[in-house]
Amino acid sequence: MTLWALPLGRLAAFAALGAADFLLTAYLLRHGGGGAYEANPLARWVLRQHGWLGLAGFKTATMGVAAVLALVVAWHNPPLGRRLLTACCLALAGVVVYSTVLTVRVRRGPEALAGADAAPILAQSRRIDARLRLSEDYRAVVESVVDDLERGSCNLDDGVDRLAGTAMAQDPAWFNTLRALYSPIEDPRPLLAASLVQHTLIRQLGRPGFRPLLERLRQDYRSTFGLDLPDHPSRLTNLHDDHPPQASL
Repeated sequence: MTLWALPLGRLAAFAALGAADFLLTAYLLRHGGGGAYEANPLARWVLRQHGWLGLAGFKTATMGVAAVLALVVAWHNPPLGRRLLTACCLALAGVVVYSTVLTVRVRRGPEALAGADAAPILAQSRRIDARLRLSEDYRAVVESVVDDLERGSCNLDDGVDRLAGTAMAQDPAWFNTLRALYSPIEDPRPLLAASLVQHTLIRQLGRPGFRPLLERLRQDYRSTFGLDLPDHPSRLTNLHDDHPPQASL
């Protein structure tokens, strides 16, 4: 049998289908919203351990082994070799067709891929994402106000006005958290102010300006709200010389 008598057309089709399978797999895993996964456990392990280049190498190697075996068979028994490559192409074409259907569903949205049973999970995921966005917006305003409080370019009343304009500051659950932290304060504005004081002081732990800033904010808090600063921010004085800045609510 000559080289030109080998089923090179079927071999080219097999290679093209393999490339399509890899590209569709990559698209589904990246954009499927968790509704698609690599079905081959060994390929899944390769992807986790070695990334996309590793998966490409694995799929190329497995296809290469199949192609070489088919060509060896075709060299000795051309009809059987052609049938073997045809069977490989049909099997891979079925995978590509299935992946194409999934890709169309992904482009319509993750719900179409995951099915109706996954709707509650997807809804919860969207709620968590929305909550995270609210938290990020709130944090950005807090950081901006803290910058101004440190510089003395705003007072607590102004800072609370800015913080009260965030969506997070309208959430009763968030105020329940603040009430637990800054008990016995109940009113929203003093709670937000106490939180701002704590954020500002934490930035200054271990710095020379900590104590003057504490006294300034303590007086500002008392004159604005007619209350003493809660114990929680005030206890930071004990950490001033010994601890680096920590996260706070």
